Amino acid sequence: MTTGAFQMWNLDTGNCFGAYDDEQTGLTEVRAGVAEDGPGAWANAALLRAGEQPDDLRPLAEGRTLVEPALAASHDFAPVTA
Repeated sequence: MTTGAFQMWNLDTGNCFGAYDDEQTGLTEVRAGVAEDGPGAWANAALLRAGEQPDDLRPLAEGRTLVEPALAASHDFAPVTA
């Protein structure tokens, strides 16, 4: 079972590949991934918010709508370094 208030999912495979306590941490991972692999690598990714029940996941953003706020957030925080 995946835990975390926010989760990153691959929409093609249906696999969760990240769990975070807050949205900003998930966006930081996206920003680092875009810097390393380019925005196309995140085309099939989605950030979801977990609800009270185990299967209660609400999509927040996916693909381009996930990458754009992650890159915008980079102006508010220190850059991610590898």
